[in-house]
Amino acid sequence: MVNLFGVQCFEIDRMWKDVLPFINNALEYSDGKFNSEDIYKALIERDMQLWVAMNDETVIAVAVSQITQFPRKKVFVMNILAGDNMPEWFHLFKKMKEYAKALGCDSAEVPGR
Repeated sequence: MVNLFGVQCFEIDRMWKDVLPFINNALEYSDGKFNSEDIYKALIERDMQLWVAMNDETVIAVAVSQITQFPRKKVFVMNILAGDNMPEWFHLFKKMKEYAKALGCDSAEVPGR
């Protein structure tokens, strides 16, 4: 069974080695906006959020989000989304939409290549 959970700040160090390959893979398509150290720092400082989909004890997908306040709206931005066999887990990311709404976000963006 596949489950999605938001990783708490204090759990990032424990999860980092398991999520880093996914993050690095996605960063290849980020047009140089971030590197893994930038992501790690933003997660630790709570400027970004880490989401992990797992099948039992195995990480199968990773997302990194950020709440961006623009002058006229608050936007939930998913900077990273990486994983294999997307149909198996993508539906779980509805939880992130609920999270964004609870924080008062007006819309969501998923930058892509």
